[in-house]
Amino acid sequence: MFYGHYCGAWFVKIIEPTIPILALMNAVQFIDVLYTLFVLFHIEEAKIRPSFTIKEEVVYAP
Repeated sequence: MFYGHYCGAWFVKIIEPTIPILALMNAVQFIDVLYTLFVLFHIEEAKIRPSFTIKEEVVYAP
């Protein structure tokens, strides 16, 4: 998620170089703040899966 948001900001900076990069970085961070508020006020839903651990994503390949 981190790379996706900020890569979008850099991409817009390449297309429109007059916009300050700080404004673009704040804009993509604001999206995450809005999402957090939406979850907090039950506009959006987020579920935590208790069985989901980092071990499920680790693939052992010798």
